Amino acid sequence: MHKKGIVIGILVLMLVVNIGNIFAGDTDVKTVSSVGFDGNTLYVGGSGPNNYTSIQSAINDAVDGDTVFVYDDSSPYIEHIFVNKSIALKGEDKNSTTIDGSDDSEVVVQILADRVSVSDFTIQNYGDEAIDVLSNNTVISNNIIGPDLTGYSGYGIRLYHSNGNVISNNFISNTFTGITILYSSDNFISSNHFHSNLYDSIRLQDSTGNVISENSILSGNFGALSYSGIQLTDSNNNTISSNNIVSNFDDFFDNSYSGIHLWDSSDNIVIGNTLVKCGFQWYGLYQNILEGNTINGKPLVYLLGESDKVIDYAGQIILIQCDSITIENTEISNTQIAIELLETHNCIINGNTLTNNWRGVCLEYSDNNIISENMFSDNRYSVNLREDSSNIVVSNNIIQNSAIGISGSTGNNIIEENSIRNNGQGIYILGIFSNKNTISFNIISNNWRGIALTYSKRNAVSNNIIENNTNGLYLEDHANRNDIFSNTIKNNTNGVNLSNSDSNSIKRNNFIENDLHACFDTAFRNHWLRNYWE
Repeated sequence: MHKKGIVIGILVLMLVVNIGNIFAGDTDVKTVSSVGFDGNTLYVGGSGPNNYTSIQSAINDAVDGDTVFVYDDSSPYIEHIFVNKSIALKGEDKNSTTIDGSDDSEVVVQILADRVSVSDFTIQNYGDEAIDVLSNNTVISNNIIGPDLTGYSGYGIRLYHSNGNVISNNFISNTFTGITILYSSDNFISSNHFHSNLYDSIRLQDSTGNVISENSILSGNFGALSYSGIQLTDSNNNTISSNNIVSNFDDFFDNSYSGIHLWDSSDNIVIGNTLVKCGFQWYGLYQNILEGNTINGKPLVYLLGESDKVIDYAGQIILIQCDSITIENTEISNTQIAIELLETHNCIINGNTLTNNWRGVCLEYSDNNIISENMFSDNRYSVNLREDSSNIVVSNNIIQNSAIGISGSTGNNIIEENSIRNNGQGIYILGIFSNKNTISFNIISNNWRGIALTYSKRNAVSNNIIENNTNGLYLEDHANRNDIFSNTIKNNTNGVNLSNSDSNSIKRNNFIENDLHACFDTAFRNHWLRNYWE
């Protein structure tokens, strides 16, 4: 509670300071308050005798502090607008006052002056940005960007080297990225609604001190090109709070969508966000504060440097530099990575049910952990051992209906007594560091490949029942010097398939009722001894 109080205090302080900057900046309050209020009003459209017929002509005649008011009776206004004065640009009704970019590869509204306001417009049919801000202390509010399109427009709103802006209460849809913030600081992105944006709804790169709060984000449903609700890349000291992010994806087997993704970003505050059918993901730096976030109505458990704890209820679990943590009896589904361990050791993951996630359990640089007696179903990757994770025991799990049941690019692990069925690849061990693993006493059935070894050496594959797979055991691309012994290889289309793999020992196996017991392609010096060929 003490830490949360500090965080909330920081948020409030940042809000007060930045709002002060927006309305004060490096000028006095009287000058700023005159913008859009104390100057003249120039009218576009309507029936007035001196009204303008185009928005740009009114802007050309305006001076700092004026308001350009645009009636809806002449919509759509097919224009590309440059705002180089501190003015307020206001539409009569956001639903009917339309600026149309006519599908040209240009910016529709480009803001070059400080302290500009743009509100109450629909902006559509653009090939680049709907609104491009290259200045400071601008307010963009209550607009509709990119509606009713058969395809996707360019980018919604872009801030480039632009500080102290407020973007609020806009509806942004059918764009490549809804709001892009590049090399910009101290901006407030709040209470916007995003729908069906192709890449990211909000994206920050090399930006600091921004606040992203109380936005509503609903993903589209457009396959592998969909990335994140909110993504930060090389961006530090930002605050992401009280956002609601919902994915339309029902099947993580085919699609992956990150609700919040931090890439090489640190010292950010991520607090009080609600994520549904998506999750939290990070890469590289991890020194961030995460508190009070939920995944599918359950807490996001994010532990850094903790030890000797038990976790039995969560929507997503991330352990970083932890020791001796027990994760048991949780049910986690519909998220990016259900359980993730980084530089974490001596943990037990037991008795959990993990379904319909992009990854069920993922380990990186983590040793001496046990993954046992869990149920994995309908995940893209059920168990993923990566990046120098060794001495891992994966035992007595049920793993089914996944693209890859158990995948590993590391060595010295034990995979034993699991039931692995109906997966694309049951066990997939690959890479030059994936050596000296023990794979034994598993039941591996009805997979496309039961066990696949790729560029993996000196593994021991023994006493498994490998049956009813398309390829029972598949060795490829210099999978050399492996010991394959005492397995029952039965009713597969191909029992053992060796492709460009040499010097393996294949002995005392039972080959029963396979269409082809063994297949060879550029495979030399393999040793076959005392196998039974039915």
